Amino acid sequence: MWNPVAPDLARTALVRAAEVRAARLGATLILIADGCEELLQAGPVAVPSGLAGLTAVRRGLADRWRGEGAAAVLADAAAVLGRGPRARRLRARLQVALAPFADALTEAPRVLAPERLARVETWTAAWISRLVERVAGERDPVRAYALARMARFAGPLPAAVAAAAAVPRRSPFLDPAFTAWALRLPPNARYDASLPASHLRRAALVVSLVPRTARGALPSTPVPLKPAPGPGTAWEPERGFGVGAFPLCLDHGILAPGGGPVEPLVAARLAVLEGWLAGAGRVSR
Repeated sequence: MWNPVAPDLARTALVRAAEVRAARLGATLILIADGCEELLQAGPVAVPSGLAGLTAVRRGLADRWRGEGAAAVLADAAAVLGRGPRARRLRARLQVALAPFADALTEAPRVLAPERLARVETWTAAWISRLVERVAGERDPVRAYALARMARFAGPLPAAVAAAAAVPRRSPFLDPAFTAWALRLPPNARYDASLPASHLRRAALVVSLVPRTARGALPSTPVPLKPAPGPGTAWEPERGFGVGAFPLCLDHGILAPGGGPVEPLVAARLAVLEGWLAGAGRVSR
């Protein structure tokens, strides 16, 4: 079904196949975990109280260093040592740079037409600047951390977009009431020093949703953020897609003629856009 509002970029081939299978199995609603880990994951550590608290803070800092690097610990230090606007802005810049979507904002796809590329880069820079100012405006370090990591979520799908899916989708973790509750959680409610692995300790609230009898099946090592090199996992320029695979995007001036290979992540989004443009052509006729 063609969506009249805009391309639904979540509907890549894999997602569409999953929706069709879910519909065949009788599903009437698909729940999406958008905002779950971002809202519930441990952020800045709590100020220690007593020896036990100091031990938990030391372990929490080590886990944060292991998971997000020295910049995360520096952001914590800025939150603890400085409460003024400058310290909050430094903390905000670090938190935005460490957010899950940061890698996707570092460089616009080179295959875009020059004028489109300039607009994307200008828009991205302005969006990041506004986000930093918004995060810096939060005096509570935990709330600022959660807001920085949630920024990629625009909220519930527009009604017309949701209606275009094979099975309706909802994001319960982005419900305003749940979001307000989650942002008020104190640091010690987000971290459990007793869990066996660093990524589990920092996701203690998510772990608490798993029945105790099933927690033994949780992975003891974190899932890699990027796939390991190998056939079908790493981008190989000589086998990548070319811009010629997206003729409608070329015709509409979105891509630069004669552009080089297209990375798989970009190609997946261009394929959705190509399909949407084809749908627009059919409807207009």
